[in-house]
Amino acid sequence: MGKKLLKTITLLCFIFILFTFPIRAQEDTSNNQEIKYKAKIVDILYEECPEEYTKGNCYFFNLEIIEGDKTGEQIESIASPNDDPKLDSLNYKKGQKVYVVETQVADETQYYVKEPIRNKSQLTLLIIFIVLVVLIGGLQGFTSLLGLGISFIILIAFVIPMMLSGANPIIASIIGSSIIMTTSVYLSHGFNKKTSIALIGTLISLILTAILASIYTQFSRLTGYSTDEATFLIQLIDKPLNMQGILLASIIIGGIGILDDITVSQVSTIVELFKANSSFTWQQLFKRSMRVGRDHISSMVNTLVLAYTGSALPLIMLFIASGAELNEILNTEIIAEEIVRTLVGSIGLILAVPITSLIACIIITGKQSSNIQRRIPR
Repeated sequence: MGKKLLKTITLLCFIFILFTFPIRAQEDTSNNQEIKYKAKIVDILYEECPEEYTKGNCYFFNLEIIEGDKTGEQIESIASPNDDPKLDSLNYKKGQKVYVVETQVADETQYYVKEPIRNKSQLTLLIIFIVLVVLIGGLQGFTSLLGLGISFIILIAFVIPMMLSGANPIIASIIGSSIIMTTSVYLSHGFNKKTSIALIGTLISLILTAILASIYTQFSRLTGYSTDEATFLIQLIDKPLNMQGILLASIIIGGIGILDDITVSQVSTIVELFKANSSFTWQQLFKRSMRVGRDHISSMVNTLVLAYTGSALPLIMLFIASGAELNEILNTEIIAEEIVRTLVGSIGLILAVPITSLIACIIITGKQSSNIQRRIPR
């Protein structure tokens, strides 16, 4: 009965996505689309820069478009100064495939090399990842990959289109996160009582995280406009967007994976403890499980803080190199966002351990007690 109910819920989630996505996705969200082509570098010229550049030599790329309505057309990119550090790092070579952007300047069509095509290296890394997960994780690893794929589809096909269409980002992220958790957790760990308990603990912790994020986003006066990406998004989309809500949505979605990991691990620990000694009361089981939970908390919080710090490392280095005072650095909105994101995520993680442990201990010991009483002859 329980498995049928869970499968029904999952099916209803997919039906909800199926009927919601086409409405959202078909809306035009932009008036300014870049004209981008795939091209191959035919030759690289090193010649004197045009007058509008500083004195010295520049790189010019002779290119051949290899995809689209201009396939086979030979073009030349605008000049790139030889002192561009990014250009030196990219180290372009003849025959390399790149993305080229077409622009119109004073009725003249110009092209510039945007970036190299990296799909081959990404595909190679993805194959290595999939092979290792399946080889080491077996069937459970395969179902985890399936859950990961579904999560990605839900985000790209449902959550993000809803936000771009002007829907409330918080509602979109909570609905999307709930669907992602329901499908990915059951696919990864199976339709069983242990997984259901972990899912309940994750959902409660996620709701508390969302509430806390909402309170402190308002309290810290965070607007969601602090990054260049936010500025570009506003310019690209021809309708008002709730950037503060999008910031909240990013915090909520970012907490899914880490909460799932710790709740499933905690419930598994409790199940094994009870198998080892089924005479435990829920209080005794909770006390022992929290000893393991504290180790989970300490390691996960450290991982979470370092992950966020690593993602913002160039930004932190920029502020420190500028000579700004520490309180000024911490007060900058882009840094304040990361602080709130890290602390809210960590608090949600910490709360997930006792919440999930309490639910698991009561359900597991209660079920066992009922089974014992039924076996006692009257």
